[in-house]
Order: sequence, then structure tokens, then C-alpha cells
Amino acid sequence: MSSSNNSSFIKINKPMTLIFLPVPIVMGYYFAAILSTTQKNTIYTMISLAKEVYHNPFRWYFNKYTILFIVINLILYAFIVLIAACMHKPTRYGEEQGSSKWESPSRVNKILADLNYSPDDENNIVIYKNKKPNKIKNIYLKWKYRNEH
Repeated sequence: MSSSNNSSFIKINKPMTLIFLPVPIVMGYYFAAILSTTQKNTIYTMISLAKEVYHNPFRWYFNKYTILFIVINLILYAFIVLIAACMHKPTRYGEEQGSSKWESPSRVNKILADLNYSPDDENNIVIYKNKKPNKIKNIYLKWKYRNEH
């Protein structure tokens, strides 16, 4: 007996995962570009290299840190994808989830209904909306009753 319910714990959206896969690669490439291979990496050298990368983004910045940063970003990306895939809410096809399966709406309505319909009662929490009379209907009825007499 086969079930149409796919109850796997991990549900990865493969197309979206593949669409966003270049993002960690590009981020790793540009993070590695702001690290210097010839000078000591201080905040000042990193800022000056970041300005250079900002003004010339399509220049070749491949250095000894590039592969390391790309791999680190891909590992972080895989970790984020797995967390997002595991945090889905378990659902069953054709059945509602939550408190609606524990109590019927008609029973809850009977329990919580306000049976005092008086608008003058101070404990009445129901908001009554007075219906405005339809002016066209009133004019028509006045005209109708005038012609009948």
C-alpha cells in the first residue's frame, strides 16, 4: 500500500538552492580579494583593498585565500540550506493542523457566544452596527404609498 504523503524530515527546495549557489562563491571570491598577500593584513590595508575592489569589481583578484574562502562560504551555505530544510512545519495532506482538529468550530462558538443581545448591557462586548436606511428605497416607498391613497 503506497501513500501519497511524503513524510521526509528534510525538504530541500532544489531549484532555489541551485539558483542561489553562485552567491557564496562570489562572496568568497570578493572576501578573499580584500586580503593582501604581500603586506600585513591590517584594517587599513583591507579598507584600501576593499575600495579598489569596489571601484574595479571585474578585475582578476584570485589569490591564495580565494579557494579557502569559497569553501568556507559553501559550507556555511550548505549549513543554512539544511537548517531551512529541517525547519518546515510537518503537515498531512487533507487535514488541518493546530487547534482546529481538537475542537469543532460550532462547539467553540456555543461556548464563547455572547447570548445577551441587549446593546444597553455594559457587559456586552458585541459591537452592534446600526444599519443606515437606504435613501433610494425610502423615496420609492414614499412614492408608492402616496400613489396608493
